[in-house]
Amino acid sequence: MHMAESVVQPCKWELCTTKCSSDQALYEHLLKDHSAPWRKPGVEKLACGWADCKTEPHRRWLTQHLISHTEYRPFVCGVSTSCSKGFKTRVTLIQHIKYQHHLSSIRGQLYFSHATQETQGTAAAGVFRCREWQG
Repeated sequence: MHMAESVVQPCKWELCTTKCSSDQALYEHLLKDHSAPWRKPGVEKLACGWADCKTEPHRRWLTQHLISHTEYRPFVCGVSTSCSKGFKTRVTLIQHIKYQHHLSSIRGQLYFSHATQETQGTAAAGVFRCREWQG
């Protein structure tokens, strides 16, 4: 039996040597270990410390910016059984549902839930799935 190789995701933040076991772990590392400067009083924008990144994300957009440095896609479409496409943000998932599944009124019809390995079988824990609203 051939075992799948573990993919190591290196952090490319300046002076950081952390290696993470998954894209989700890398994203969580970025939030935990590199977002603290944005939480200081009076700080709104700072230069991103990721290698070759030239942006200065605003505190309000930091989580979206940090996820851009990973392949982590926690928002997963579950509108139909044949679609399980993942997205980095809730907004892009909603756009996908609207334009690919032709659902024009998303709010009130769908909800987003946090998937776990127990509830989703082999789905990775920490993934958000979109499902029909149950009332």
